[in-house]
Amino acid sequence: MTAKPLITTIIPTYKRPQTLKRAIQSVLNQTFPAFQVCVYDDASNDDTKTVVSELAKTDSRVKYYCHEENIGMFANWNFGLKEVNTLFFSFLSDDDLLLPNFFESAMQSLGSNAEVMFYAGSTITIDDAKIINIAKDYGRFGYFPPPRGLLEIVNTNGLIWNSIVFRSEVIGREGTIDTKTCAASDIDFVLRIAAHHAIIISKEPGAIFVSHSQSLSSTTSDLRFMWPGFQHMWNKIMSDESLPLDVRVHVKTKLNEWLCYQLRLLGERAHARRESDNVHAIAELQARVCNDKTKSRILIGMSKLQELSEPAFRFVSCLRGVFFLITSFCAILAHKIRQKQLQERYGKYLQYLL
Repeated sequence: MTAKPLITTIIPTYKRPQTLKRAIQSVLNQTFPAFQVCVYDDASNDDTKTVVSELAKTDSRVKYYCHEENIGMFANWNFGLKEVNTLFFSFLSDDDLLLPNFFESAMQSLGSNAEVMFYAGSTITIDDAKIINIAKDYGRFGYFPPPRGLLEIVNTNGLIWNSIVFRSEVIGREGTIDTKTCAASDIDFVLRIAAHHAIIISKEPGAIFVSHSQSLSSTTSDLRFMWPGFQHMWNKIMSDESLPLDVRVHVKTKLNEWLCYQLRLLGERAHARRESDNVHAIAELQARVCNDKTKSRILIGMSKLQELSEPAFRFVSCLRGVFFLITSFCAILAHKIRQKQLQERYGKYLQYLL
């Protein structure tokens, strides 16, 4: 093992000891050995410490810190970021995992390009052990000076930071995680760097992102998860005079499209849980920010119908379901074809889930 690590992998964790073990092991399996794994436990009070301690006994590159009380996900990210003492760092969620050659590929690019502030590989997204998406697998790849990298990220399906190795000096240049951006904190961090510094994007997969029904992003109906954090990110972009105005406007437009998609999901969950106040707040944003008064009216109308008559609501819901099934048949077929293609191209990487 290398005495002096070059990369710190930050793994914030909370009450996921079994998937955490897999995440840590995926870092220990890297073909590039000069790293350390720093686990930051947000006061789990379960088997997390035992799991990490057992791994640390056999590999001194595993480090563990436990907060005395829960400080929250975003604050935990920043805590780990401020503790970085190596030339490079990466983030890894406690339920995701790295692919074995990720660090080696990243260091080959970063080692020969001192001005590049991060290397990003693609990320395989899975659900129930099936590949459902690759971020990113189309568009352009290679070296991007600023702000071309920023535009490339927002014009495609973006990047997931599990597959990114950052140069640590960027912390002094761009700061730490902006917790005011809430659920967009990771996106904001990546975009801030790409806006002002050269980056490299590779098509080679670097990590596996595990999507599951228990994650906060999949279950929350709380509007505060997205707003006003997203608004704060917009305001920063629009006030950044180092970027041409047309670039700022384009980035805001693309981020707005992503926000509107997320609002639709939040609205459906809030409606299913009969959160009337939340439904109206989400509908208001759909009309004002997304300029989509139709979806706004449908969301409010369905909510009111459910309050007035459950049988009538169920009947209309069935009709809507049949209508969407018919109108989206081609999209569903295309999605299935796409999934089959992804499985054929990337299915070999699923072996690392075991």
